[in-house]
Amino acid sequence: GLAELPNLANCLLVAGRAMPAGGEFVALPAAPLAHASAGVADQCSSAALLSATYTVLIVAYGADGGYWRTWRAQADSNHHEWLSMGGGLFASGPALVRDGDGALVLGTGLDGHVRTASVRTGGGMSEWRDLGGRMVGRPAPIVDGAGMLHVFAVSAADRVAMHSSRHGSAWSAWQPIDGVTSSAISPLRDGAGLIHLFTRGLDRTVWHKAQASTAAPKAPL
Repeated sequence: GLAELPNLANCLLVAGRAMPAGGEFVALPAAPLAHASAGVADQCSSAALLSATYTVLIVAYGADGGYWRTWRAQADSNHHEWLSMGGGLFASGPALVRDGDGALVLGTGLDGHVRTASVRTGGGMSEWRDLGGRMVGRPAPIVDGAGMLHVFAVSAADRVAMHSSRHGSAWSAWQPIDGVTSSAISPLRDGAGLIHLFTRGLDRTVWHKAQASTAAPKAPL
């Protein structure tokens, strides 16, 4: 069944372990995670990713307002203990995207700035980098077919969708995307490597926008 973490009134954090005839849920180590009264837009949130080296990386929103991480390598039988990621206080849950043999973690701070840090499969991590902006909610990262990382977020001021991309180690400035949204942005990549965006407009209908090409260094949307 689902195992509730100690001292957490309303949050569960579990990990699935594949079994030949189905699957089972196993509880992760006890963690100082947030509960539903934390006042975060996506309360109790966590994000998981399988790295290129088959390490499971998990980042979760903590009761202290920061992010915590744990991981389990393919040869390990258990997850490592939770480690604080520092980086100050966050107003959103974390988002993860593959980055080399690890992952890039992104989140929105209390000041609305999007912050990012790299987490390695062995447990190490980089310093946090401030990407600026005045955003609300969880960022949505995705990599296109040319290997360019794109991050989408929603402006806190006017609900306009915003876009930033990374070419090598350089990040672009935040640029608006046509249209106003009343929801988070959901990106996906098609078989040709092009990115498609889906979001709900002010008219309560779902809107779609597609990437024109993956030509580097600038891939317009």
